[in-house]
Amino acid sequence: MNGAIIKDETYALELYTKAAQFGYAPSQYKLGSCYEYGSLGCVVDPRKSIAWYSRAAEQGDPEGELALSGWYLTGAEGILPQSDQEAYLWAQKAAEKCLAKAEFAVGYYTETGIGTRKDVQEAKKWYLRAAEQGQKRAMARLAELKKTPNGVGGGVGSGGGKRELQKHRGGGGGGGKEDCSVM
Repeated sequence: MNGAIIKDETYALELYTKAAQFGYAPSQYKLGSCYEYGSLGCVVDPRKSIAWYSRAAEQGDPEGELALSGWYLTGAEGILPQSDQEAYLWAQKAAEKCLAKAEFAVGYYTETGIGTRKDVQEAKKWYLRAAEQGQKRAMARLAELKKTPNGVGGGVGSGGGKRELQKHRGGGGGGGKEDCSVM
């Protein structure tokens, strides 16, 4: 084998599950992602996804908090009621821990008025925080806002914003920091 690692999704899932059951938040987040996107052989199961994300978020894991924000944004029929306010609050918790994609999400929510009052100037502050960490979508959004008078209009802020976020919810699940299309 010459030191090669054998890909074994079943064993990987078993290890993530054991670590998650012992309370390891990053593994709880990973299981939430597996059940959201159907990776590592898991069947897509919103109830299990939300449960694992919630366990990670309750421990202050920023990835878990942001993922929970995404579920609140869309809701899950019969499992989790849709709530813009909860979506905003969970994203804000993650953003306060300097998670760049959460900072972008809070900027977006603030720019469009999802779960909070609409405030383009405050949104720009969040976008800037994310952009300073190299978050490409935040950089693009700041550039777009510079082109418009008073930073209002065009781009994400122009109609269909929540729908745009929701249509990305079911996308693939690569897991990288920039893979999150929802946020």
